[in-house]
Parts: sequence; structure tokens; C-alpha cells
Amino acid sequence: MEKELQPLTKLSERLIGCRNDRERVKILDEDLQIQQQVKNMPWICPFFSDTANELILKSLIAIGQTDLLLPMQEGSHKEQIRTLLQDLIPVEVFYKKIGGIIGYHQTMLFFLSQLLDNHSVKCMPNAIENLDLRPNQSPGIGRSNLASISNSGDDSIVPIAGASSSVLNQIFSHVGYTNEIPSISYHRPPGIDLSEQCGIVDTFILQGIHSLPFLAEIYPVGGAADRLKLCDPETGQSLPSAKLQFCGFTLLERLIRDVQAREYLYFKLFGEQVTTPIAMMTSLEKDNSHHILQLCEQRGWFGRPKESFRMFCQPAVPAMDKKGKWCTTGQMKLLMKPGGHGVMWKLAKDEGIFDWFEGLNRKKILVRQINNPIAGIDYGLLSFCGVGFHDDEIFGFASCPRQVGSAEGVNVLIEKKGLKHNRYCLTSIEYCDFPKFSIEDVPVEKGSHYSRFPSNTNILFADIATVKETVEQCPIPGMLVNLKKISFADEEGCMHEQEVARLESTMQNLADCFAEEMDAFPQAHMLKTYLTYNHRQKTISAIKKPLQDGASLLETPEGCLYDFLCNAYELLFNHCGIRVPQVPSIESYIQKGPSFLFNYLPALGPLFSIIGQKLRRGVLHLHSELKLEIAEVSIENLTLKGSLHIIAKQPIGIQEGILRYSERVGTVILNNVRVENRGYDPDADNTYWKDEIARHELCEILIHGDGEFVAQDVTLRGAMRIEVDPGCRVTAFEENGSLKLKREMLGEAGKRWVYHFTDEGAILLT
Repeated sequence: MEKELQPLTKLSERLIGCRNDRERVKILDEDLQIQQQVKNMPWICPFFSDTANELILKSLIAIGQTDLLLPMQEGSHKEQIRTLLQDLIPVEVFYKKIGGIIGYHQTMLFFLSQLLDNHSVKCMPNAIENLDLRPNQSPGIGRSNLASISNSGDDSIVPIAGASSSVLNQIFSHVGYTNEIPSISYHRPPGIDLSEQCGIVDTFILQGIHSLPFLAEIYPVGGAADRLKLCDPETGQSLPSAKLQFCGFTLLERLIRDVQAREYLYFKLFGEQVTTPIAMMTSLEKDNSHHILQLCEQRGWFGRPKESFRMFCQPAVPAMDKKGKWCTTGQMKLLMKPGGHGVMWKLAKDEGIFDWFEGLNRKKILVRQINNPIAGIDYGLLSFCGVGFHDDEIFGFASCPRQVGSAEGVNVLIEKKGLKHNRYCLTSIEYCDFPKFSIEDVPVEKGSHYSRFPSNTNILFADIATVKETVEQCPIPGMLVNLKKISFADEEGCMHEQEVARLESTMQNLADCFAEEMDAFPQAHMLKTYLTYNHRQKTISAIKKPLQDGASLLETPEGCLYDFLCNAYELLFNHCGIRVPQVPSIESYIQKGPSFLFNYLPALGPLFSIIGQKLRRGVLHLHSELKLEIAEVSIENLTLKGSLHIIAKQPIGIQEGILRYSERVGTVILNNVRVENRGYDPDADNTYWKDEIARHELCEILIHGDGEFVAQDVTLRGAMRIEVDPGCRVTAFEENGSLKLKREMLGEAGKRWVYHFTDEGAILLT
């Protein structure tokens, strides 16, 4: 490997400097070995009529992957080569700034050689080594000597060990560290505390609301999600995590519902409709792009204009074994895997996503992960974005406490001492790289469950103009090698298990490019980048794997539901004044299930302070269930013993193809109402997170169109379903001990909540 690296490094650097593919082919033609190999394989020559194809085929020869081009039998090569080229054209195009296929292979070999030598696999953050990963630089200078950066655990300065002065001077010379080996230390990042809704947090919430017309969103939805093992129950076909059903809705739809909740809040405050443009980065893995498109079409684009969505597909990259040989699933058929979310920034620029955003007058981007449905709860996202807009920040991390031992990266502030100034960078380090950076996964204090450094949640904020410019200097941030055993099927359907490596990159490490020099240790608001802190259960609860017997709830659907339950308890008890059963211990929850269930439409708030004005006082008995798929609801002194579902078919507006936010929505008013029925069966084999729940009895109130249901001082007993037609009001009352329903036409619009801002910036409902 070491022997291959030097000539490949020189070759990739020459290719980077070329203006077009014809110049690159000319460089490859200078190699006598390539010339000889081409003569030995005449069946590839007809493809040289296309310069791009010629470049790819000769690149494969240059990197020693000639076996890929050997046909099984005479005449069988044409279609196979076409398929091979089809797989590799996106790789050559995307990685052209590091030398195309040859640069990709050379980079892989470098990282793989480091791994096998027990050195650092990951490219150190630019902030640490100040190595500008522009195309004209090799990612290999001195990296093996930088493996010894350590952290003493007390924020003290720790020098780099094991590197010669000449190597370090070569790395740091262009930023003023010419005569000194710098010292590096890691710090807990200074951040903005959003955990309690107070005056300054209300300011950020207000800013987040006002700035919605200038915000776009990006969702990386193309991950393999191998650990979830999600399959279509009928066909057995693998499905992307975006299609996972969680409490009645797919993970993708849950993100859209959060967007609509914030847009509806904007409508209620300002009377204007905002449509947030959403871009989704898909992949070819497990037919991901097709499934995402199919889901959007089946759901009618979630009531949003189709043109408010854009999809762009990340390139799959060739996997290789530990010896540097590319893996195949058949003759001339490569094993291709997604190349990590770090490609998102460059790909979005190349595909015109940023230009599309700017054409819609969007200035900033919110990035959310598909497997974290909890982040939209309460005011977290609004205040996080509000900070970014308020201070016109260029990059931000939404962070929270990190549980010791979790498979989560951390946010750190890296300090590098210099002669005159210190250099600082707020960035992220992946959990798999802790040993390489000598970061110990230890508690913040003795006995604590949380680690010293906060969690990198992959909830990001970015300035569009800055990202577009930065991508030119750092097209693929946070490159690393992922080496692990995977199972895959060959062309004949036979399963294989093999340890393979692929080049990945991390989207959050674009922050490495924003290091800056300061005279004093920076506090919050002093850096170009920022970080916010919030409660963990309101920030991240990822769904990545099934729950195993005896294993932790972390990263499981059951764990995510438990966090939803904890949030529901806080909302109902602290904000609504409703008495609810205590949340069970984790052990009891796993064995016996939840003590109560509460699911609601995000547009009911999304702020807890808003929901607390709509739901006021009452009691939920043990194993009661309340579902509110409605936004315009007023419930006071509800006593619930059983199951109650209130569902508005038109909860936030009129949907005739495209959803228009409107006051013509379903409404329910309950005052001093008791609901008594046998509810759901807690002893049944329920899968609560799948919404697979056995119910004895259910009280369901179904509102069509802009209908209205009103009940006061009544008891709703047993199983029942009350439906209200559009334009009608149904009033429930008791007469001689019996429940009666009075139906009448709405002469005028019924009661709706009116939202106001107070002088202090809070939101008041009347």
C-alpha cells in the first residue's frame, strides 16, 4: 500500500490541475503500463469514443483494478462495462476536485494504511492541523505523525507528541506558526442555554418565528439504515428509514408535520402563509430515491406544492477490502455504498439547491436527520434558528447532554496556542474517532450519566452564501474510512459477509473551515459559529436499531417513545396543570409498557406554552390514552379514564390538493367533560411505537371540514363515535341522565384561538 501511495499521490495531484477530461486522459496515456494494459484488453477500446468513459477505464487500470475489466466470456463484456461505467461516472464527477477515481482510491489507501498501522484513520479537522484540503493538496502530509494529540480531561494545554518540527512547520507555516510546535487542547464549547423559556429565550423564539420566510430545510435521507433491518412485510424488500412508521406516521412525514406546525404558528400570528422549501438528499442504496419519491407521491406531497421540494442523489462509492482491492457482487459489478453525509454541501451546490433557495429569498438552512423525530418538540428548533438569525451566524450546532457510552459524536472547542494569538474552532468529533484523538468517554462528574462533552446531534444551522463559498475550499469535509463487516447479496442472490472499507465524510465538519484567531478565550456569541444547549429529551432521540433483550433503549424506537412519554408528562403536568400518572422506570416501561399515552398534532403548539393555554387542568387516569389530531381545541377540566381520540380531518387549513392555512378548520370545545371507557388493553401484546394497540373501547370525535363539537358538564361513556359534518356544530348535553346531541348549522364561523404577542415577546391566546 505504501508503495502504491506515492505514485498515485503525484498522479492525482496532476489530474487535479487539469482543465478537462481530455487533458486527464493525456496524462494517463504517458504511463507505459497503462498503454500495455490497454493493448491487452482490446474489448474496452470501443468505449474510448467517449472521453469520460476513456478516463474512467484508464483510471481503473492506473489504480490496479484491472481484474474488474476482464469479461467472463467473449461477447459478454459490452453490457457489463456499460453498467460499470454507469456506476463510476458519478464518482469521477463528484470527486474530481481530489483527482476523480484515482484521487478517491489514493485517499482510501492512505486512510486504510493508517488504520492497518494503528494510526489515525480520520483526517484531522482542518481547525487542528490547519491543513487546507483544497484540490492542490494531498491529504497525506504528515498525518501519521499527528496521531498523538491527547486530552488530559481538565482543559489543560496538551502539546502534539511524536511529530518532527519540520513536518509541523510545513503544516502550520501558512498561518503564522513557523517557529513553534503548537499546543492543542479541547474544551467544553461555550454555548447558549435554551433549556428554560425565559426572556432571552423568548427573544430567540420570536426571532425564529419572524425569520421563517427566510429559512430553508435540508434532510439527508439516503443513509443505508442497515441496523434497522426495515423491510416491506409483503415483499421482503428493504426500506429506507424514512418509511419507518412511528406512532402512526412515517419518519419523513413527522419532519413535514413539524414544518407545518411552525408555518401554522406564523399564519396564526401574522395571517400569512409561508411555504418552507425542503431539499432531500437521497441515495441509490436500497432503492432509496425511488422509495422517497414514491412516499411523497402517495401522500400527495403532504399537501404542499410539489415544486417546494427538491431531491438530489448522493453518489455511491466503491467499497474495498483491507488489501485495497475493490469489492464486487458479480462480474464487473461493484459493491457500492453511500459516501456519508459530508457530500451534502458540495452536492447541493453542484445540483443548484443553494441557488434555488436563494431564488426564493432564503438566507439560512436548517438541517435535520430523518431518524430523530423528537427535535421538533416545543420551542427548540425555533429558538435554535432564532439565535442564528439574531446574530447572523454562519454555522450552528444544536447540542444537549450526551449519555456516556452512546454511539454519538461530541461537540468540542479546539484551542491551538500560537506565539501571538490562539486559534479556536467549534467543531465535532465522531465517537468512533475518540481513541484517535485520545478523548475518553467519561462522565462530566463522578456518578453522572452524562459525558464531559455535549452531544453532536446533527441538527445544524448554516448560512447559504457562506456555505457556497466554503465548499470551494473544502468540498468534502471530515473524510474518514469506515471499515466494518457487512452482509450483501451477489448477482445470484447468495449472501456474503465481508469486512469492507469505504470513504465517508461528515456534514458537521464543514465547521472545521471556520476556525478563527482571538486574543482571549471566546465566550458564546464571540465566534462565527455557535452552539445551543437544551434538554436531551427535547433534542435527540434517534431511531437506528431494534431493541435487543437486555440492551439499552438508546437509539431504539422504544427509547424514542419513552422520551416522547417524558415530554408528554412535562407538558401535561407542568404546562397544562393536568394530573397524569408518573412516567414508569425504564425497567417497568420495558416490561409493562407506558403508564399513559398522549399523541398530538404538532400544530397544536408546537410550543408547550401555547398548548398549555389550550389544555387546562384535568386528570388522566392510569393507562388512559389521549390523541389530539387537531389544532383549534379548548379543553378544560377533562377527566379521562380510557381512550379518547379527537381527530380533525381539516386541522390547520383547507386542502384541495394544496394545503392553504385557514381559520376554516375543525374545532372542539370541552368543559368539565368526563370520558369513561375500557380503553386500551395494557396486558395485550401491544407495540406502542408502531401504533399497534389492542383497545377494548374508544371514544372518537371526528370533525369533518370546519365542523365544531361542543360539550360541557357531560360524561361520554363506553365506545362511541361522534362525527361532525362541515359547516355544522354538534353540541353534547345531558337530559334526564341521557347523553343528547344537538346538530345545527354554523351561521358564522365558530370560535377560534387568536394569537397575540405580549410586550415581553411571549405568545398569548384569546
